Amino acid sequence: MSTRSAASSTPSSTCPALWRWSWPTSTPRHPPCSPDRDAAIVTYCTNPACPNSGQVADRLTGLGYTNVRKYREGIEDWVEAGLPTESA
Repeated sequence: MSTRSAASSTPSSTCPALWRWSWPTSTPRHPPCSPDRDAAIVTYCTNPACPNSGQVADRLTGLGYTNVRKYREGIEDWVEAGLPTESA
């Protein structure tokens, strides 16, 4: 789940098959991830300096999701590692 702001200066790309939650709004732009509260969810932001992924992960956990992880290094690390991305 991308937690980068809409004004992010990072190129407009996301990790495959993810939802976007434009933090700090209180509601995701899509329904909350999955009706399956045990589904694997990974939150990420731009880089380790961005706190959004941790804040959204905490919010999802508070909503009852049980398998939430933070990709602290963010999309910059993902792209630098040569991993696949999709257009946002």
